[in-house]
Amino acid sequence: MCIRKTEIIDGHATLPQGVTSVDEFTFHGCQNLRSVTIPSSVECIGHCAFEGCSALNSVTIPPSVTHIGQFAFLGCSSLSSVTIPSSVTNIELSAFKLCNALTSVTIPSTAEVDDSVFPKETTIVRLPPARMIAQEHLFFLGQSLLAYKRSRSRIFAWLERSQIRMGAYAPGGAARQRDRAADLNGAQAEVTAYVNGVPQCELRLYGDGQVQSIGLALSVEELEWLASEINDHLGKLRVQQPEES
Repeated sequence: MCIRKTEIIDGHATLPQGVTSVDEFTFHGCQNLRSVTIPSSVECIGHCAFEGCSALNSVTIPPSVTHIGQFAFLGCSSLSSVTIPSSVTNIELSAFKLCNALTSVTIPSTAEVDDSVFPKETTIVRLPPARMIAQEHLFFLGQSLLAYKRSRSRIFAWLERSQIRMGAYAPGGAARQRDRAADLNGAQAEVTAYVNGVPQCELRLYGDGQVQSIGLALSVEELEWLASEINDHLGKLRVQQPEES
């Protein structure tokens, strides 16, 4: 039986930004779940949250999580990769038991870990939290670059549409105005709605009297990174453009 509040689409589930825990039994027995996005607002993964998700093959736990409850991933037989952050201080009884595809895992040396957490065949590497944080920063950079790659076509399309529209209606015509960026006001990651008290974020691109909203399955950090990249690019365009006479 699959007990859940989050929709699974094509084997993937995305928990909304703002939730602070993956509650107990959230995805219990969801055998069609292959991957999941856990937002950076989550602090705790409850017991049996992913128990019996036999198709789940990889999990990245964000660096906001401090606690992983008992039986959280019990019986996830396809789970071959799990990223546990330096922030985790406690992993309870049999959290990853019967995850027989998990050959190795890295955990912080300061975390309290029960002897039965991982299968006996799993190689456990313990690292100081400071060293893990350095690795996490590199991972975040890589994820941000992937997020940019996934969404850049839509962002560039917005830039082109905005510039053409502004040129078409501006004095002097499109030929002179098309390449101007002065009236593109930039991008911002914004909270656009609340669902059951949980804030929902999207990337908003502001132009000359128009707003293009892009809803992406990205964390707040990734959206803010994208917004900063767009704003930096617009700033460079403004510097490069000669002043009109």
